[in-house]
Amino acid sequence: MELNHELIRSLLLFVESNDSLLGVSDDQLRDFVKKQNVSYEQLTYVIRRLEEKDLINAYIQTGSNIVVDMSINSLTFDGHAYLDNIRDPEVWKKTKSVTSKLASVSMDIAVKVASNVVIKMLGLD
Repeated sequence: MELNHELIRSLLLFVESNDSLLGVSDDQLRDFVKKQNVSYEQLTYVIRRLEEKDLINAYIQTGSNIVVDMSINSLTFDGHAYLDNIRDPEVWKKTKSVTSKLASVSMDIAVKVASNVVIKMLGLD
């Protein structure tokens, strides 16, 4: 399955906007999926990858080879740092412009490109 960077950004913004200390529930994630017009499986894939990169703290319960419950407890410090770099729509637009020159880029590269875009926009390069 392809890693959807647009979905990653939307999900991180969604998790951050949640005011509950309990995090984002499965029901909220199912509503998010409908609004984003993606499948629950695509979202599950993204959540697993974000947890592997230590950008979120998530809970995924499976049974009979399907996800039966999923929630996101919080963003991690690194998750907040990445989101801070891509939050601004202009930064995100420039990041996508740079990364679109290739067929695909890794999450590590996307993080570095976003950081470099911010540095250039601040005139610190």
